[in-house]
Amino acid sequence: MTAEHLNPIAQLAAKIESRFWGQLRAHRGGDLSNLIETGLVTEEFAVALLSFSEAIDGYAGSARALRGCDRRKLLKVQSDVSKSFFKRYLQYDHCRTLITEANTPDLYRRLIEIENYRRDLLSLVESILCGPDGTAEAVP
Repeated sequence: MTAEHLNPIAQLAAKIESRFWGQLRAHRGGDLSNLIETGLVTEEFAVALLSFSEAIDGYAGSARALRGCDRRKLLKVQSDVSKSFFKRYLQYDHCRTLITEANTPDLYRRLIEIENYRRDLLSLVESILCGPDGTAEAVP
């Protein structure tokens, strides 16, 4: 077993990437298009959601690479993943009730998936910044 396998930060990064690549599929269209066509959400909402989703996907798909980033980059990632979609875009909070498992199952599952990635990424970045023991800054 290599040191990489024993390192909890490396394990978390690998877990995020593995889950991301295993679940990656097209999420455009479907439920989101139907909500736009029926006038329940705006195209601006869809653009914001897709942009947020793509940013989280980008970080999740390269989680292991975050371990090599400098402090400035890690703080940017931390800022980017610090809030859920509906907390970051308060103007769309009313849309939250439209996205349910019954009404929009694919979009509902996608939002849960994004939120899980976001939380894991936040944990990963905080672990990298604080070091394996969580007590000292590990990244200058």
